[in-house]
Amino acid sequence: MKKALFLAVIVIALVISACNNKPKANAPADPATATATTSEKKSDCLYGTWGYTENDVERIFIFNEDKTGKEVYSAEEIRPFTWTYKEGNPAIIYDGETTEWQFVLNCETNELTIMGIAYKKK
Repeated sequence: MKKALFLAVIVIALVISACNNKPKANAPADPATATATTSEKKSDCLYGTWGYTENDVERIFIFNEDKTGKEVYSAEEIRPFTWTYKEGNPAIIYDGETTEWQFVLNCETNELTIMGIAYKKK
């Protein structure tokens, strides 16, 4: 009887151990890789020209693959910047400034929200 009980305990322990060692289907093997992949996909979505028009005045943000860009108010008023990703969203720093501005990017709706204004991809 003791042998049967001991064998049952061993089998149960092995079953529990085997169940806990299975990798989760939705979990990436390497979290750093998953973050890079998400950022790469968002970068692909971010590249290009984003625009917003108010009172017949168009404001444009241009994001280049080389992590540079520019904000265009008019042909005479252009503000260059560099960009990166912080916490899954684009962040820019204008040339000659130290303040970093972070925006919300939604690739599904093609909207880049900047200070409450939704820019659409062109």
